[in-house]
Amino acid sequence: MTLSRLAPEAQVLLLAAGPPADWRKARMHALLAEPFPWQRLFSLADREHAEPILRRRLNEIEDLVMPEAAAEQLRRQAMVAEFHVTHLEHRLHEALDILDRAGIEAVVLKGAALAYMVYQSFADRPMGDIDLLCDPDNVKEARALLRPSGWDWSQDPAVEARYQNHHHLPPLGDQAGTGLRLELHTSLFPAGHPFPGFGEDFVANRHPVAARNRLISTPDLLFHLLHICVHFAWSHVMQVGAWRAMRDVDTIVRHGTIDWEAFADHARRYQAETCCYWTLRLARTITDAPIPDTVCEVLRPRYPNAVLSWLEQRYLRLMLPTEALVRSVRFDRMVWQLGINPKRTGPDQRLPWDAMGPEANHPTVDMETAHGQAT
Repeated sequence: MTLSRLAPEAQVLLLAAGPPADWRKARMHALLAEPFPWQRLFSLADREHAEPILRRRLNEIEDLVMPEAAAEQLRRQAMVAEFHVTHLEHRLHEALDILDRAGIEAVVLKGAALAYMVYQSFADRPMGDIDLLCDPDNVKEARALLRPSGWDWSQDPAVEARYQNHHHLPPLGDQAGTGLRLELHTSLFPAGHPFPGFGEDFVANRHPVAARNRLISTPDLLFHLLHICVHFAWSHVMQVGAWRAMRDVDTIVRHGTIDWEAFADHARRYQAETCCYWTLRLARTITDAPIPDTVCEVLRPRYPNAVLSWLEQRYLRLMLPTEALVRSVRFDRMVWQLGINPKRTGPDQRLPWDAMGPEANHPTVDMETAHGQAT
């Protein structure tokens, strides 16, 4: 019932984030009846790199008849997305080979790591970026080594200055013209973040994971789940990379290896309770992820249920923009702060948009414009 208040194209894409289920197929079938805004659905899917999974989910619905032009467009978009992720996997291993030869350790983050840990294949986890975490002392050497292999950077001093206090260097672009990017991180979050000790523990808990014919370095799933929650709810203020975040949470949870008591303890230790609560709650609403009630109860903000339900509805509406949604950056930030309550960690706590530069405070700029696409 909560999703039913969203635009039909947003409902269909969010339903496609979950695993196949009869009730989900029936609901999507009903929503896709004519007339349906196919172009708006494809635009949202492109924003999330979701075309291959969306096409797969639609093909699983019996008796669904798509307009021929829409079916062909989705087929083409899915083929392009699949090519990009295959190319990205090749570029990932090429980059790791280069860094390995130089003795530079790179911890694989986000989608690329999860593709090998919980998904059936690398292609099963669409993405547009490679994210590697390097020691700050050798991250610029790593960039210098990678650039000759086809990663482009403009070397614009103004761009470098804007990233001076950021948690990754200016993104490297694929010279093949695919639009894919590589980000070399020095930490998980910008300076001044309110999660003490998280980054250090994240790196300390890394271990080797099999990836094709090599081992990659990446933390265990509990820390990945914590990172997804904080990255989505804090860094991206629940407005960027929503579809991938919800699908990642659902896939990790269904993997069945999360120690929920330890997860809640870590969330409290890093002062990340509200970030974890909202990400997990939204994932349960969207994908029916089997997250224990006890975990959500321990992490929940101490608001009446009516307030939490209103906040959930507002966050859902912001996750996938539609033509029907009128945006107010100031109001959106007020609603985000109400749910996350960032000032509980200190009156001078920096907020996510403080790390984005002056352009993030312009009244017509949304969070995706300020952040860029999420991984």
